[in-house]
Amino acid sequence: MPGGVLGSKEGHVSMAWNGKRDRRKHRRVNLRLLIEFDDPASKGERQTTQLETLNFSVGGFYCRLSRKLSPLTRLALRFVFPPFGPRYEAERAVSCEAVVVHCDREADVSEHYRVGACFTDLSAEDREFLQEYLEWYNIVYAEEPEEDRDVADGQQEEEIA
Repeated sequence: MPGGVLGSKEGHVSMAWNGKRDRRKHRRVNLRLLIEFDDPASKGERQTTQLETLNFSVGGFYCRLSRKLSPLTRLALRFVFPPFGPRYEAERAVSCEAVVVHCDREADVSEHYRVGACFTDLSAEDREFLQEYLEWYNIVYAEEPEEDRDVADGQQEEEIA
């Protein structure tokens, strides 16, 4: 699972999918979400590009893109979330800015890249909304109960160490 975290309980060392220590502060959710962003390659013209996330957190996202973005590239983003739960009965758009942290060419597909970005100006209200949405999404669409995932994560983590 690209970008997945093997252990995320406090007090455990988290490992990323590639075996390196995971330094993320926020839990990732395997969420497919369309994002619109003002394309920095448009050279002054306002051009919007859509991309699909592979995973998402209140701190940032990981996505697949058909071209390279340089690290530290600033992205003006717009997400549209569907209604969920009793508090949010209508779609909600969230606009913010993010910075590209890394952009790596996919090994098997030469013209695609995996991009990781972190949010830089997410308002407290939008951050709270994202946290609630991701918690709801994880509960509704999780493949296995949280307790089972933590036990499995702990076992995998010990096998790696």
